[in-house]
Amino acid sequence: MFDAWAKRMVERINGSPVARRFAAFVIDYLLCGFVAMIPSIVAYSLLVGGTMTDLSGFVDAGCGVGLVTVLVLLSLAVSFCYHVIVPWRVWPGQTVGKRQNGLEVVMMDGSTASLATLAIRWATMTFVETLITVCASFVIQLVNIVCGPTVGTAYTVFGMVVSLFALSRVLWGKLRRPPHDVLAGTWVYTG
Repeated sequence: MFDAWAKRMVERINGSPVARRFAAFVIDYLLCGFVAMIPSIVAYSLLVGGTMTDLSGFVDAGCGVGLVTVLVLLSLAVSFCYHVIVPWRVWPGQTVGKRQNGLEVVMMDGSTASLATLAIRWATMTFVETLITVCASFVIQLVNIVCGPTVGTAYTVFGMVVSLFALSRVLWGKLRRPPHDVLAGTWVYTG
């Protein structure tokens, strides 16, 4: 049985339009994706020349898997800072997208999300759910380069299935909590 606070949270979550969460996602996707891609684009321009279409261009140009790995790790570090450090230290519970849409990530009891909690939430989103993001697609490209396209394709299909499940939880679930919020023990609500 939910306590009084949890009942109010469910009302606020279910009462806020899904469009606000989607708008926050789009803002965060574009902003974080753009910043996370800058190192790869600059490195490609300096080392290979031309316009980067994907990370395999580095390997095709003879730059090696090591450089691609460093660029993927750099992209993931930018994503981590954006989705974990910013809502932990800059705007508690908020990325730029959530701040612009009046949303906040909090713990189930209403307290501020911890660094570990935000990290669990980010890792679940990045490596399991939202494989359409720039950082996750860089990870998939690295998997394709190192392990071959069969493994990368299986990982992508798995991610799409989980992403659709997560979306269905946000759209039709009673608590509107996708797997990353369930695993991290958080809510996204209208602040």
